[in-house]
Amino acid sequence: MLCYRYDLVLNGFEVAGGSIRLHDPAVQEKGLRRHGITPEEAKQKFGFLLQALRFGAPPHGGIALGWTGSPSCSPERSRCAT
Repeated sequence: MLCYRYDLVLNGFEVAGGSIRLHDPAVQEKGLRRHGITPEEAKQKFGFLLQALRFGAPPHGGIALGWTGSPSCSPERSRCAT
C-alpha cells in the first residue's frame, strides 16, 4: 500500500511532517484484511468508518511541527546541536 507523505526540512533538519489520510473504503478494507481482521469483524468494529468512506469522504491531510530539534536550531546558534 502506498501513501502520500511529506516533510518540511530546514537546513537538513525535519521541522514538520504530514500525510494525506486514507479516504478510499476499498483501500481501508484491504489494510484491515492485512492486519487479520475479517470482513465481519471490520463491519462490527469499524462499520461507521467504512460507511462514512462509502458516502465519499474527501481527501484530507494535516501537518505537525516537530519541536524536538527546534531549541537546538535557533537562529542565534551558528550550528545545530544534535
